[in-house]
Amino acid sequence: MHFTEPESLNSAIVNIVSFVNSVYGKLKERNIRRLLFVAGCWLVVIGPNLLAQPPCPAAALGYRFQKTITFDHTKISGGSDLYNFPVLINILGDAALKDSIPNGGHVQNSNGYDIIFTDANFNKLDHQVESYNPVTGALVAWIRMPVLSSSVNTTILMLYDNPQITLDPSSLNTWEPGYSAVYHLGNLLDATAFNNNGTNYGSISAAGFLGLGREFNGTSRIVVPRSLSLEPANSLTVSVWMKRNGAQNAWATPVWYGVNDPDPYGPYGFEYNSTSDNNLGFHIGNGTIYRYAATGAIISDNTWYLLTGTFDGSNDNIYLNGAPLTSVPIAGPISQYGTFGVTIGDKAETGQGFTGFLDEIRISTVVRSSGWIATEYSNQSSPTTFYGIGSETGCSVYSFANICSGFPIKYSVPNTTGHTYSWSVVGGTPSSTTGNSITVTWNVSGPYSIQLTESDGSCNGSSILYNIVSNPQPVAQTITKLPNVSDVCVTGTVSATFSGGSGGVNPIDVYESSVDGGGTWQAYTSGSPISSAVAGNNQLQIRTRRTSAGTGCNNSAYNLVTWNVVTQPTISTQPVGATICYNATHSMSVVVNNGTLLSYQWQVSPNGIDSWNPVGANSPNYTTPAIINNSYYKVIISSAGNGCTTPLESIVVGVIIETTTPVIICPSNITIHCDASSLP
Repeated sequence: MHFTEPESLNSAIVNIVSFVNSVYGKLKERNIRRLLFVAGCWLVVIGPNLLAQPPCPAAALGYRFQKTITFDHTKISGGSDLYNFPVLINILGDAALKDSIPNGGHVQNSNGYDIIFTDANFNKLDHQVESYNPVTGALVAWIRMPVLSSSVNTTILMLYDNPQITLDPSSLNTWEPGYSAVYHLGNLLDATAFNNNGTNYGSISAAGFLGLGREFNGTSRIVVPRSLSLEPANSLTVSVWMKRNGAQNAWATPVWYGVNDPDPYGPYGFEYNSTSDNNLGFHIGNGTIYRYAATGAIISDNTWYLLTGTFDGSNDNIYLNGAPLTSVPIAGPISQYGTFGVTIGDKAETGQGFTGFLDEIRISTVVRSSGWIATEYSNQSSPTTFYGIGSETGCSVYSFANICSGFPIKYSVPNTTGHTYSWSVVGGTPSSTTGNSITVTWNVSGPYSIQLTESDGSCNGSSILYNIVSNPQPVAQTITKLPNVSDVCVTGTVSATFSGGSGGVNPIDVYESSVDGGGTWQAYTSGSPISSAVAGNNQLQIRTRRTSAGTGCNNSAYNLVTWNVVTQPTISTQPVGATICYNATHSMSVVVNNGTLLSYQWQVSPNGIDSWNPVGANSPNYTTPAIINNSYYKVIISSAGNGCTTPLESIVVGVIIETTTPVIICPSNITIHCDASSLP
């Protein structure tokens, strides 16, 4: 893209040479004319035109939201585009621009450091934040516009909501080298790369035209040391927002450079007329004579005015609120520079102090055009009509924290035609390393990081290196059964406690119980008893799982413990006694239905009434020893299961010794044959 050469380019060369030499060492002016470093971009002189290389891509990874800012081209005065114009963004308050903690907005850094600006193609623009209020979302920022069109609306983007920005992105390159000093007066620092900082002598901080300014009482002042960067020969623009407050000293001086005596009374500055303290002029001295372009007697108390004075080597000009008032001829160069530099609120020798308020002082070694000056006033006096701000929309998609491993996480930035994207990932597996949108599956263990480099083919821009905090997927707690048995009796109580568990993001351990075999579930408190009046397999259940917030985090599976519920134990088959021969044995058994953890104690008594003694093993079956006396037996059944109503006692059965003498009965039809020979 070719731009028309700005006004007074040749006069700006001297200052740019000084700037480049101060940063890069000595270069010849003819080389500077071919390579002009202006606010971070190289401008190459080609005949009468300037080829301006656009800014580099912002690599907007990490900026979750954006708003569009559109500049009204009808507010750009002069009929020509403006180049490297420092445009003001003055937002009085915006809920989205409040800081997130504790004020509920979308700005992550309490200093507003995660607010940046790009052109419509996401190329980063140089900017300075003058002030930011995290409570209200108020913002005062200056943006260097490579081109501010007078024929079509210009659109830029404001990006914000980045959780890992900790450094101020404000750039001295916001002010191209034609600006030798810029004072926002919230402090005494020069906002340009020339570092022409001031020292305070009595002025106080006060509400300015934009944010904070300074108040002067007629004797207070701010002193800036002499600097060659502030001593132009034939090209000069000085501007200041001023509000006078009452009668002024003779020749009261808001801004002055150098001495004020002898005639012609110093190089340049603004001063009030000695005979009319509401008539103010811009003074230029060439070492022989001075001239004074005056406003006329129109400066009132308690009213903010933008004063601008210019000198082009032939004429001394003054503007009020962006409009030209007076021009008087005087030949350059400016002269009478000495040991004194800038004095704000007075002159170096004092005695001509200003009374009132000052804000936004600028000294340029470039003659700003009338269109530039009028546009400055339009922008600064009525920002809300100079531009419009759109609603909040999404920008970058990312998750740097509160994520879980093993799940693909999306990372993306808007896709700009002609731009390429390269991703660097540590500790995870990316779906791709190119393209504006990828996913990354983070490993179980770190370290983890991600960075994006974006290129427009001639210039690269990289995001910061983002650290990733990844967590393992959630694992449910271990359950301890109380009691640790399989069965309990009806109405018997059980409980459980929990321990361990791991992983997840802000995990919550959920505990539930069921008394109907898992049909319905209720919240459960560790250690509390549950029971059921209905028998059934797995009738009593207690379970837990770990739920997780975060991106890519799953809820864990349930851990579950169960108990069967059985009815109360009953004897279905009683032991059976017997009458046996002397010294014989007898076997008995008992059958018990239901119950759990049954135990058996067989007992013997000589009479079946008392003197019971335990005998036998823990078994439903029992065989007596050899019986030599009548004996009586019973069995006592116990159930150790929770809720089981025991002991149960069987009937008493006897094992009796047979006492009747045996009788032999012969058949009646027996015939006896005797052999007489065998008889004695």
